[in-house]
Amino acid sequence: MSHKTYQMKRKFFLALATQMFLPLTLYVIPCAYTWFTVIFNYYNQAFANIAVISGMLHGLLSTLVMLFIHHPYRVAVVVMVYGCAGKRPSTNVLMVSTSQNTT
Repeated sequence: MSHKTYQMKRKFFLALATQMFLPLTLYVIPCAYTWFTVIFNYYNQAFANIAVISGMLHGLLSTLVMLFIHHPYRVAVVVMVYGCAGKRPSTNVLMVSTSQNTT
């Protein structure tokens, strides 16, 4: 395996690991808190709110991580956001008219 292939595989593996680990962390927090409250019969409204919010952020964070980590997605988003409002290619129009002179 060449050095470049190894570097590409390593970069891809780290990107996938990050893409899985960060959103999974936000998904595990509410589950762990739920088990904690059931086992110890403990309830705290502030912690419950944090658990619900972290569970809700799971989808948003997984999307943002994918967009920021993988280069093709990042380029596509930049083109979509700045491409429409950016400079448009200029077009040159040349009109040729023929006139017939009959004298």
